[in-house]
Amino acid sequence: MVSIAGGLGFPPNNYYTNNITGIGFTFNATNESGTLNIINSTIVGTFLGPLSWVDNVTNTTTMPRSGTDNMTLNLTGLPVGQITWNVKVCAVDGPSGWSCGFASTNLSFTVDLASPNVTAANTANQLNASAQSITFNVTATDDVALANVSIFTNATGTWLLNATNSSVSSFNNTPLLVTVANIPASARFLWLAQVCDSVGKCSFFNANRTAIVDLEAPNVTAVNAPVNHLNSSSQSITFNVTASDNVQLANVSIFTNATGTWLLKATNASISAFNNTPLLVTASGLAASAPFLWIAQVCDVAGNCAFYNANRTAIVDLAAPNISAENVVNNANFSSQSIVFNITVVDNILPWNVSIYHNASGVWHRNATNSTLIYAGVPGDPVQFLVTV
Repeated sequence: MVSIAGGLGFPPNNYYTNNITGIGFTFNATNESGTLNIINSTIVGTFLGPLSWVDNVTNTTTMPRSGTDNMTLNLTGLPVGQITWNVKVCAVDGPSGWSCGFASTNLSFTVDLASPNVTAANTANQLNASAQSITFNVTATDDVALANVSIFTNATGTWLLNATNSSVSSFNNTPLLVTVANIPASARFLWLAQVCDSVGKCSFFNANRTAIVDLEAPNVTAVNAPVNHLNSSSQSITFNVTASDNVQLANVSIFTNATGTWLLKATNASISAFNNTPLLVTASGLAASAPFLWIAQVCDVAGNCAFYNANRTAIVDLAAPNISAENVVNNANFSSQSIVFNITVVDNILPWNVSIYHNASGVWHRNATNSTLIYAGVPGDPVQFLVTV
């Protein structure tokens, strides 16, 4: 009798090849007939489809009457796809006739001639990164199995392979991630993804994409409005700043401590990307309280941010002053055409001015205003104004 003593050799299980012109099948056969030494070997497999086992090539070999030999059968014209194979070895076994044997386990290999299809580059085009390490994400399909993904860039001025990840999912349309480190901070560069399959067939994505590594924060050059020490009678204030950046501005924000804790109060991401143009942001719902601090922050498209170089103050004052005393009594009579009014005012901030209105001409109008304080204490203290009409 004969047998495949050492099992099947090459091609091993789960082997991939792009060679259809010829491949050598190896196996280890043992002749135990002890009589005749005429032996033939036949490659059998699914060469016509997954359910069609056929004999493919037969080779007649003379072996010792008792012994073991390594054998190779060459097969040409392989079909594309997965092939399961085995070997049938036969010899004349004395009076009992032919004796044949198979390997106890089938093996499978795949013939692949198609390159992968890189279906998508999921990392955004015109990427702005604030780190010198970027993880790129692509998806691809293949008729057999995906093997690796690589990123090529011209960040140094020359197209180079920057990184390859061979520990990727072999399944179609799953994320293929590869990280490129130590990218120089410079002008925008081009990058391109390449995916290879398990037989070494490779394809690039159908277009270059751009990216930049930007490590430089914007420069907040000026706070144009409101003025420092603003006194506002509205709980909504529009802030105006200017800034510059080496790439592109993205948003402006206002932080305040009006509640006692520094908080982000408002952000405007719909701003001009150009340097030194007005960047406006409106903070609403500001609490009427004691004076508070505020500061402007500007960020660029890479996420680098910078504050203005100093805090400013403001107050939201919704309470009108209280006129607490007047030296001119009601129905007073004067012998002079010049009257001095002595007005005392109390306000939660220091009063700014006092005006006298009268209808001596028959029409109400403002006749005189005085902005000079007789007593300037702290907010809430009585303040005296003298107004001469």
